[in-house]
Amino acid sequence: MNTEKQIYQKIRIQSVKHKCILFPNPNGNAYTGKPTTVSPAEITLQNYRRIKFGLIKGASDLIGLTEKVITKDMVGSTVAIFTAIEVKKEGWTVPKNNKHYEEQKNFIDQVVSRGGIAGFSSSVEEFENIMGKL
Repeated sequence: MNTEKQIYQKIRIQSVKHKCILFPNPNGNAYTGKPTTVSPAEITLQNYRRIKFGLIKGASDLIGLTEKVITKDMVGSTVAIFTAIEVKKEGWTVPKNNKHYEEQKNFIDQVVSRGGIAGFSSSVEEFENIMGKL
């Protein structure tokens, strides 16, 4: 069974086939400040502050752009379409009453409703299905 990390790496490799570039979008918190004490196991910070990183709560694990050629009025022009893939481990199922999942689903729905490409993927095959919808 593939882990989320393995699927994540396989999707990034496969994305090239779709003229798609995907970037990691880690989310979390960290602290910064002036180090006053540093040891192998601990750092003490003076005037510290918390930094949140990542786009927003629920933003997908991989975000980027997919190249597409437009038809008719813009024949031959190429545009970049926002792409977001939420990677899950193999065998993943939709949880019930899970706030984190709902935030992720909302992000994906917002991207798709505005013409982007987005979805949940627990395999390269699911990624292929998402990319094939456009």
